[in-house]
Amino acid sequence: MKGSLQSGTIWLAVLLLAVVSALASLGRVHWLLGNLSHFRPQYAVVGLLLLPGFFVLRRRRAVFVFSLLILIAFNATFLLPYLQSGSGEAVGDRESIYVLLWNTWRKNRDFKSVNELLRREGADVVLLQETTLNVLGHLADLEKSYRILVSGDEAVLVRRSLPHRFGVVTGQPFRGFHLELVVGSGAIDLLAVHLAAPLSTRSAERRAEQLAALTTWVNGRSSPVVILGDLNATPWSHEIQDLRSQCRLEDSLVGRGLQPTWPFHNAFTSLLRIPLDHCLHSPQVVVLDRFVGDAAGSNHRPLFVRIALAD
Repeated sequence: MKGSLQSGTIWLAVLLLAVVSALASLGRVHWLLGNLSHFRPQYAVVGLLLLPGFFVLRRRRAVFVFSLLILIAFNATFLLPYLQSGSGEAVGDRESIYVLLWNTWRKNRDFKSVNELLRREGADVVLLQETTLNVLGHLADLEKSYRILVSGDEAVLVRRSLPHRFGVVTGQPFRGFHLELVVGSGAIDLLAVHLAAPLSTRSAERRAEQLAALTTWVNGRSSPVVILGDLNATPWSHEIQDLRSQCRLEDSLVGRGLQPTWPFHNAFTSLLRIPLDHCLHSPQVVVLDRFVGDAAGSNHRPLFVRIALAD
């Protein structure tokens, strides 16, 4: 009786994994199914953890193992471009810009750690999202080195020595900053954007409007483009894949591992961590380095990228 119950539980877990994995591919049908697609790494890990069930089952062991391997491979397929090594170029003497993107989180009260991280890294451009006046208040003396622009709970800091123009994006359903940066003999249009999280039908519709407007904005630029921001979607989601395809953008995460950025506010969320913060760019831009740092009290880890124009 006990063995039958264990076997039934194991097969039920495999069935649930199969159903969820399949439904996660139907994000275009409904936004809730799209949210399931973000957790492909977790589905693959669950499949691996179920494999020892082989020793509990008495019948259909081969079917069990084959089914799990199919599910593991199916979910891993979405992750392979990011897990393959070999991305990145040597910095050399190439002129580059060091950028920090960070959703500092409205509930973050560790102002000292935030302050120390920003000062320690000394980025040329700092993009803060979901930030607060308390965080910004601790950075007031940085005005000697940076021009600072604040809009709502978003802020951008640009080193004064860096040739640039910047401003708040207006007339668009998405919020963000547009920076025109001079790199060597060329220029880059950098857009810092924060997209809505699809947590309801209304927010999902708003997000669709934002993505459509973002696509139009990118395709209307004459200079190479870099998009940085908390896009509230994973790289393998259909939203990001569509954005890349329609705008001919490359993903700086490809070949550099998964680098999850959310959620990091406590240990209990460690099993759900996924990359929501992005750096997408035109083919004329190269990303010389990309890594994530310590969360320092936020529920997001900061994303650091070093960008340059291709030769």
